[in-house]
Amino acid sequence: MHSAAEAADAGEGHNPVSGVPAAHLSSLLKGEQDATEMMQQAINNYSRIVLPEGRFAIDTRTLVLRDGVQIVGAGQGRTIIQSKGTFGAFGILGADSGNGDVARNLKNIKISDLTIDGHVEELGYQPFTHLLSLHGVSDALIERVAFIGFRGDGIYLGSGVRAKQERHNLRVTIRDCVFDGIAKRNRNGLSCMDCDTLLVENSVFRNIGNPALSASVGAIDFEPNSKANIYRNVLIRNCKFSNIDTKNTAAITFFNGMQSGDNIKKLSVEDCTFENCYRGINASSKRKRPSSPADDVSVSNCHFSNSLVSDISLGGMSGVKIEGCSFESTPGNKSAKGGIVIGRAGKNCINAINWHIVNCTFASMTPSGGLFDIFGARGLEIRGNKLSDIAGVIFNFPPDKSSGSGRYLSDISISGNSISSGNKMGRAVTPFLFRIADDINSGGTNSLINSACRLSNNSFPSSIRFQPGGSKSALESGLALALPTSGTWYAGARVQVQRDHRWYVCSQPGTFGSLGDVTGDVSASSKLVANVRDPGAALRAGQVITVGDSQRHVVAAVDEDKMTLELDRPYAGKTMRAEKISWIPPVFKPQ
Repeated sequence: MHSAAEAADAGEGHNPVSGVPAAHLSSLLKGEQDATEMMQQAINNYSRIVLPEGRFAIDTRTLVLRDGVQIVGAGQGRTIIQSKGTFGAFGILGADSGNGDVARNLKNIKISDLTIDGHVEELGYQPFTHLLSLHGVSDALIERVAFIGFRGDGIYLGSGVRAKQERHNLRVTIRDCVFDGIAKRNRNGLSCMDCDTLLVENSVFRNIGNPALSASVGAIDFEPNSKANIYRNVLIRNCKFSNIDTKNTAAITFFNGMQSGDNIKKLSVEDCTFENCYRGINASSKRKRPSSPADDVSVSNCHFSNSLVSDISLGGMSGVKIEGCSFESTPGNKSAKGGIVIGRAGKNCINAINWHIVNCTFASMTPSGGLFDIFGARGLEIRGNKLSDIAGVIFNFPPDKSSGSGRYLSDISISGNSISSGNKMGRAVTPFLFRIADDINSGGTNSLINSACRLSNNSFPSSIRFQPGGSKSALESGLALALPTSGTWYAGARVQVQRDHRWYVCSQPGTFGSLGDVTGDVSASSKLVANVRDPGAALRAGQVITVGDSQRHVVAAVDEDKMTLELDRPYAGKTMRAEKISWIPPVFKPQ
């Protein structure tokens, strides 16, 4: 206990202006007098400080917080702590444990029900003048606080104010707060260099950015400086991000470049909305392998609207699950692009590792590259998503700009997705299913989706087209004919499949002709439908086939499980959607 007075005020708290003469009280509460010394003395001597309605001007000295201190105001916009100068690297309010041992952290700091105003409009951008700076705290609670007009960051969760210092924050909660950059001459609403177990919930981030800066600016930025830094067990829940739209900003940025062991992992964003952001969720990530430590990133039940560049771009982060989210642009919005960027291009391609994009909806969007821009992936599932009114390419595999063989496109599954049109764009929408660049796989014949990407059970309408990046593109292997070298086979017979020179056991009888230039008849019921010529011995989505005697059609989709195909347009008065294929399915079992 610091004093007898503190003991007396332990219940209701200490009001630091209670002893101020009436002649000075009015100007003090209008922010016309410097309140720095009065506030610091209250922090030094009382555990609970209750501030009345009014403005408290803090000049050029940081208010240093101590263990267990609570500062409570009369409400946002009613009690205001306002900046009057520049505070160096520590900010207007700051706490520093002085060492890297979490057992010696400052504990139970609480700030609530007030506004902290950095006056960026009058004082201008200053990257290291933060509103609240915490280094080495445990169980801190910041709730119902408005961080307004910050010149640097609203809150900085740091690892020391000087280079090579080590501090670790533990169990920090930020709840029901507002972060408003006002003039967009800021750094970040919340910067996290180090925090193990961080909860940010029910908070609003708006008008944050700085067109003069190139990167790492936005609402929430995770930016460790060394492998000693930790950020893990992060949950951002039920927050709203809006107008984070100046160039190179992002509502949330994750950086895993300092990952070593388990210091960076388990990052969750739930039930949040992102409106008018340059990028929604972004990552600057290092190149990883499937065996590397997983980031474990989850984005669930979030809503993204009118993103200028991308909704989600998590580079090469690993163990990513995007589930139950909705993505849209306002019909007629010509600046919004959006979409999900998977992997990252550059001199050294960074591959996404083990991603799952499931049960999401996409509506009224015009992506600049593809709705799914797949630069590199080692394990990618896109399943159960519903797409409506997409103008442009759905699945884009852009050119390989990396040097060497660093790009991977492997273990990709696209299943159970549907595409429809609700005519909400106010104009004709012409989506393209795939665009695949010729230079994938070192410029050879593009067998990407034959070998690395499997499609099944998707509902893609006949109006959607395949847009090749060049003449070498080919699509889904679908119903491989799996032919013997000649003539006839029987159930139980051993069949050598030419394409992989392996022996199989047939489950059904069948016949086919020469493999020199594969020719086969496809029929629906008893009616001849298609005459297929394909030296690769497969029926694929995106393939041009001859129907009947002369009509050329494009195969829009093949469903191997149901033994059906869909053509790009009707034939002989039939829609040719989900038509039965008569030949033997690829149910040969390796012997």
